[in-house]
Amino acid sequence: MDLFDLFGEKRIGELEAKLAETVAETEQKLTRTNAENEAKLRKVEAQMETEGKKREGEYAKRIESIDKRLEEMRTKYRLELKQSKEEYVKRELQTSIVTPVPSRLSILLVEDKEKHLESVVEVEAAGHKVDIARDYSHAIKKLNERAEAGTPYDIVLSDMMFSYGYGTSRNPPINGSKTTEEAALGYAVALYASQCGVKAVVIVTDMSHHAGPVAATFDNFLKKSSFSGDERVAFNVNGTTVVMYDCRDLGSGVEFSGGSKPWINAVKVLQKEGYGRSSYPAWYANDTGKNIQEESING
Repeated sequence: MDLFDLFGEKRIGELEAKLAETVAETEQKLTRTNAENEAKLRKVEAQMETEGKKREGEYAKRIESIDKRLEEMRTKYRLELKQSKEEYVKRELQTSIVTPVPSRLSILLVEDKEKHLESVVEVEAAGHKVDIARDYSHAIKKLNERAEAGTPYDIVLSDMMFSYGYGTSRNPPINGSKTTEEAALGYAVALYASQCGVKAVVIVTDMSHHAGPVAATFDNFLKKSSFSGDERVAFNVNGTTVVMYDCRDLGSGVEFSGGSKPWINAVKVLQKEGYGRSSYPAWYANDTGKNIQEESING
């Protein structure tokens, strides 16, 4: 073997040794890197798990807090509803003493229009005694006579608009030209009746509730009730219940221009609900009206 061959073999051996060393170092570095990466991954996973549990705990706390607030709100609203009902009942008892209305009544009807007197036969057919006054003065006279005799009317049914008339012994006549002029005297009749021992006054108008100021006032005495739907507000005036209806409240087909007022339905509302309530269900908003309407139709 010549010198050149010896030198070549030695060089190849050195290169192979160097390659083996490099491979070993690379494998070691790769192993260390993998170990470091795995350690980092485990650390990140641990952190994520810890963070996830932390967030899960926070969400659980938030959900628990929301549930607690909702329950507090439910409890609060239940209490408020209970208090509202108790206040409603208390107010009802404080403002009125509800007593039953007899099946046979002594009634004063204040009405000046013939067409609205036609339906009086229905009231009389139900067994009630009806006296008629066609103006304010006539109504006052009859109220006085019955009060002085110690037998006041049980109820007064009244129109809203009618004339003053020609005066009474207690009231000097007004200007003659004004005695036949219609005015909103139903209010005055109600107030006067409250001084004469009358248990209830029902004012019924056939005017559209948008026809003018007087008719429009009726809608100011309608309230929304969560217990009975819409109700006409009634007043307790000196122990007399005063309530105001227009014909739509009494299930009438009068429609403000034709036919006769449903006086019998007004009486039946009183008989069904009783004297002394602070409000009465409006006809079209309560089953009370439907029942009375059916009774009226069936006789």
